[in-house]
Amino acid sequence: MRERAGGLRFPGMRFFPVLPFLAALLLASPAAADGIDLEPERSYGDVLLLYGKGLAGRAPLWRCEPARKLACGREGCADERDRARVTLDFARGAYRRCDRKGCETRPMTHHVSGIFTLIDLKDGGAFLKAVNDGSEYVEAVSEKGGAALTFGACAPAGSALAP
Repeated sequence: MRERAGGLRFPGMRFFPVLPFLAALLLASPAAADGIDLEPERSYGDVLLLYGKGLAGRAPLWRCEPARKLACGREGCADERDRARVTLDFARGAYRRCDRKGCETRPMTHHVSGIFTLIDLKDGGAFLKAVNDGSEYVEAVSEKGGAALTFGACAPAGSALAP
């Protein structure tokens, strides 16, 4: 004899409420997520305009201003006030990082991946990923026994938006 489960026939199975179970699984309350970040992804406007043309194709010189910095070590991460500004000089292939201690210029390479420009220092130690319009960036730098993560935005040097 065949039993029906939620409107479907399954040979040799007794009644099992499949559809209500699936509905409950798929429509679980966000309040029950307990600690999971349920905020929607940031909208990048017309994403198609961001593809293919990276920062270097939009302007030769960019200034990136930090909004937040996290210093991370073995014990975890903590907010840090000392934040470094970054200047990206695509014409010279130079990555200039300035903080309260001074400035350091190092050679960089870059390439475009989808809606992002990815920047690596040729001698290592840092990585920067920016949305191709400069609206957001994240920089990861190795420091002492840990790493620093900086978040902010970039603007073409000389524009009204650049510092």
